[in-house]
Amino acid sequence: MSIENEKYVFSYDKDDYSFNGTIIARPDPLVDGSFLIPAYSTEIEPPMIEDFQIPVWNEKENKWELVDDYRGMQMYHKKTGMPELITTIGEIPDEYTIIPLPEGAFKWDEKEENWVPDIEKMHQHQSDVAKMEYHKRLDSTIIIKEKAMKNDSKVRERISLILSTYTKSKAPKFTFLTTYGEPVELDYTDIQNFSKEILKDMEKITLEFSEKLSGIQQQFEELKKETK
Repeated sequence: MSIENEKYVFSYDKDDYSFNGTIIARPDPLVDGSFLIPAYSTEIEPPMIEDFQIPVWNEKENKWELVDDYRGMQMYHKKTGMPELITTIGEIPDEYTIIPLPEGAFKWDEKEENWVPDIEKMHQHQSDVAKMEYHKRLDSTIIIKEKAMKNDSKVRERISLILSTYTKSKAPKFTFLTTYGEPVELDYTDIQNFSKEILKDMEKITLEFSEKLSGIQQQFEELKKETK
């Protein structure tokens, strides 16, 4: 395309040869009717593109080629789902996809070419949440004289040991530390009454936890059958 003594040519990047736009070629002062074509440019017009494409100049074959262009977008690793910014042109590596990892438990399926529910990961997550809730409820059951005493997995053995080892005459008082490091003194009767209540609550919580885990496991087995 010429305009008087100017001619528009098509520029490409000096590194990856991707189309940059149009620039003006000046007339050749030594050759009438000719123009000086700037470096990294051509008189050949690039083809029309579709979404996520860019023309790239093939210097050996002296023509434009259409190449994938996802620069500025995120791609996601198929194993981890971790995002990474795309900064170069070309096909996305096989281990990545431009489809975002959904929230929740999913894994990449090459056959479906998409993320699909990961029932094993989902099962593990539900089990872990149930266990966290279980231990949290155990912790919350131990309240002595309106002060929280931190519970752990050995609370049953600890109370049992205290009751079986000491009597009123031998140890009229016992000192415990609360979660905040504050001392709490208990006599034998306090511990005896407290142990009955706490063990009863623990048994109830444990039973509910077992039933919940059983339900999670049953759901997991049903989902496995559906996906076979």
